Amino acid sequence: MNKWLIIVVLSLLSCKSNDIKFELKYSDDFEKTTLNKEWTKETATKQSLEIVSDPLNKKNKVLKLKLNLGDVSGKGRYSNGYRCEVVYSPKDTINTVVKYQFKFLFLESFFKKGEKQGWIMIHQWHDNPALGYTWSDCKGTNPPYNLYVQHNANGDYFLKFTRGLRIGNIDERTTITYKDKLIPNHWYTFENEIKWHVYSDKSYCIPKLGQYFSDKKEKIYQRNMYNQIPNYFKMGLYWSGIEKI
Repeated sequence: MNKWLIIVVLSLLSCKSNDIKFELKYSDDFEKTTLNKEWTKETATKQSLEIVSDPLNKKNKVLKLKLNLGDVSGKGRYSNGYRCEVVYSPKDTINTVVKYQFKFLFLESFFKKGEKQGWIMIHQWHDNPALGYTWSDCKGTNPPYNLYVQHNANGDYFLKFTRGLRIGNIDERTTITYKDKLIPNHWYTFENEIKWHVYSDKSYCIPKLGQYFSDKKEKIYQRNMYNQIPNYFKMGLYWSGIEKI
């Protein structure tokens, strides 16, 4: 069972918290025939990721990602998970404010009636171990931000945004669900503003999808770094299997 995700137009800006102007760090409209060198691929097969014509406008180019949920042989696995993602590392650390947005679209084949429960992550900011530590020392941590799709028993698919840290017995995560169910062949634009910090009173996010995920339309304060090592940006498809979010 294949899952398809179409992505177009990423822009990422950043500045130090005491600056006024944001500087464009990176943008990509995927108009080239191959991925820019700034991206790192995390996919098991080359055929899972390609730049193609926009299904709704043949004049545009888009990034198309495929994940095969029916591949139980393990061939679809990469780095201990079923994933087809691209990674960008902006190196923004404590006290940096980041603004970014990207557009995404789900094809008709993404929506399946009677599909087993599970989540499919389409975007995350992933953490890194502190200096002198490895991932084997950091078991049980979760990315500080992730955007994912989950469906209910009726087969309706919804977009959810989770923020907050989890390590060991400490779980600070909070999840917001976008109120409208997802539909195929529709361009969604996700925007977010993040200030990175290890303290809750100095770090925040403002996630937006057409309207704010939060009803308050203001900065949501919550710590978002485990250490001073910069988090890195990921988008694509990452399937949980039966794992709970």
